[in-house]
Amino acid sequence: MALQVVEIPNVGGGVNDYVTAENIMPSEARDTSRNIRGQADAYLPRGGYTTFADVLTGGGVVAFGAYLRNLETNDRLAMVQDDNLFTIDPSSATSWTNAYTFTGGTQTEMDLVAYRDWLFMFNGVDKPFRVEGGTVTQDFTAPASVSTANFLPAFGDVYGSSLFVSGVPQAPNTIFISKASSSATPEDVYDFSGALSSFGNANEILLQSRVTAIRKLSTAVCIFTVDGAIYVPGLKEFGSSVTFDVQPIGGASGAVSQKSTVVVENDIYYLTPQKEIKSIKRGFSDTLSVITTPMSTRIQKFLTEEIDDDLSSAFAYYDQTNKLYKLHLKAKGGTENSITIVGDVNELDEQGVPSWFIDDARPFT
Repeated sequence: MALQVVEIPNVGGGVNDYVTAENIMPSEARDTSRNIRGQADAYLPRGGYTTFADVLTGGGVVAFGAYLRNLETNDRLAMVQDDNLFTIDPSSATSWTNAYTFTGGTQTEMDLVAYRDWLFMFNGVDKPFRVEGGTVTQDFTAPASVSTANFLPAFGDVYGSSLFVSGVPQAPNTIFISKASSSATPEDVYDFSGALSSFGNANEILLQSRVTAIRKLSTAVCIFTVDGAIYVPGLKEFGSSVTFDVQPIGGASGAVSQKSTVVVENDIYYLTPQKEIKSIKRGFSDTLSVITTPMSTRIQKFLTEEIDDDLSSAFAYYDQTNKLYKLHLKAKGGTENSITIVGDVNELDEQGVPSWFIDDARPFT
């Protein structure tokens, strides 16, 4: 019997009908592909990273944040690199502006929080900074329980017109809450003086464990400790005074740090000391409820065996445009972050768990 060779092009699309395995057809090239595939009809550049400004030289600790001001034309990206604060308007500028140099140098991690026309910066070492345009001050009013010199919060967030901060070395178990800001007195948001006997005054929440992170959902602020979590939906009357309503979150574990805890859509993803990824979700019902969900069950063996036990350098962020959650971690025995776990929020299962991937083409460490 005679044999005849028949060429079948494309085979319905997405099939490699080249002779050599390293070549691909254009139909195989996904728009979201992160790697360049050469020697074929399709060449796709890596996605996700675009140079829009000059490159800062030198190493050290870097923190990024968005400085969204009252006027859209004044919006900036902010970056703290060691002892310098840089800002840039990414829509027009091509270089960073050195807006401020910290006296003596911070040389430590900085947490950035934007509110109205201000940018608040905390690092747990210096008195908190307040940025307004190009002016940087340290004019926070400290609570009565901690002196001005010792009021050194490491992180925080704004909820209900009040600033929630913690990580104060002298009071690691305490959340300090500022007075409630208003259009008449916006500066109350960085005033922590007074006691909450009526709505609008400052307050404190004392917990039994060290506070590690503060993140807000749409209708509550979630506070994480080393071994658990609570949520605060708002104020409630208690006798003749008004206080914050503190509720436990069932099944929640502790969070490693503020920088490894991030808001993802309407949830909060956080890394636990046991190397698990969990989420705090807002329950939709007649009464406010918050539930916790394990997220890393499918990849837990990898996290347990391949990720270093030292999670102090772990950090996460959420790419809202592409809906990708990225968690940067150290490999077992590593000295710097070299593994990035990616959760694709475009692909959620029935429990709301994303598809998990590893970014094996990272441009930085």
